[in-house]
Amino acid sequence: MVINIPVRKLTITSVVTSVIFTGLIGVLMRINVAVVPNFYKIIIDTFFSICLVGFGHIFMLSHAVKKHPRWSAFKTAAFTYIFTFLFACVYTITVELLIDVISDPEKLAHMKTRQGMGEQLLGAAIITLLVIFSHNQVLLRQRRIDAEVALSETKAANVEATNFVLQQQIQPHFLFNALNVLNGLYKRDYNAGHTYMLHLANFLRASLSSTKQNVLPISEEIKMCNDYVAMQKMRFNEGIRFETGVDSKYLYEGYVPSFSLQPLIENAIKHNELTSENPLKIRLYSEDGFLFVTNNLSPKISPVMSTGQGLENLRKRYELLSGDKLLVQRDNGLFSVRLKILNDEYRHN
Repeated sequence: MVINIPVRKLTITSVVTSVIFTGLIGVLMRINVAVVPNFYKIIIDTFFSICLVGFGHIFMLSHAVKKHPRWSAFKTAAFTYIFTFLFACVYTITVELLIDVISDPEKLAHMKTRQGMGEQLLGAAIITLLVIFSHNQVLLRQRRIDAEVALSETKAANVEATNFVLQQQIQPHFLFNALNVLNGLYKRDYNAGHTYMLHLANFLRASLSSTKQNVLPISEEIKMCNDYVAMQKMRFNEGIRFETGVDSKYLYEGYVPSFSLQPLIENAIKHNELTSENPLKIRLYSEDGFLFVTNNLSPKISPVMSTGQGLENLRKRYELLSGDKLLVQRDNGLFSVRLKILNDEYRHN
């Protein structure tokens, strides 16, 4: 999931932190020393140092998240912390040099000493730690908010997916066709009718039980598809061909969102002509960590109305589960859907 950087909140936090810390420094100096040389210079320098280093950290963080979204949290943090500290060093040393050249050139000699340089590095380190600490409080709160929102969206998407699945299974059109085919088969061939009924029972049982899980092993999804395609072959005979070529290492260790493959096959059957002269060829295979479901395009003469709800639902579920995109392509007479193969860590998401 892409990290949300609350730039506005971080900017306000930088300014507020500058005001509070600068005020605290001013009070402590006044309490310990009645008259502090260059008091206002120190106050102004401290205020702008914290503000600008804070803005630099925001820029580094936004850049890291935007340009390298796949980086781990540790790598992103290390990158931003190191570059923020370097920026703080360059800023504090440069500003101090400029001020000393203008106001007190004699202090340049002190700046060149180990002690003078050490003071500047210590100041940069303190400012960096202060900025990072204050920003991390904002980021932690934002992550909690994002997690709560994502959890709510996931629950809503799962409810929507469950309802959609149930509609697909119990919709009158599907059951009407299935029962009609079953009735016709029993009249013509009892054995064929019995086989069809077994496939139908297996398919309904598996599809209904799949609503209880977010993801399923690819092997179970393929088994559901095989039952569904077997039913369709009894209806369309040689008008449909189904081929699988999934690497064995993915069959039981690879996962996809529950009930995600069969709707793609159903869509292909729904929108294309199925004849023995020009059969619908559906292929399910794996490649480089992805599953591909492809079919040749042979649009029906009278197009079937489609809301696109199935693909959109699957797209949302992928984005919420893993942050991955669903790739849909239509070119060279081929319709293809690419799905990222997930691992078992998503079983309880």
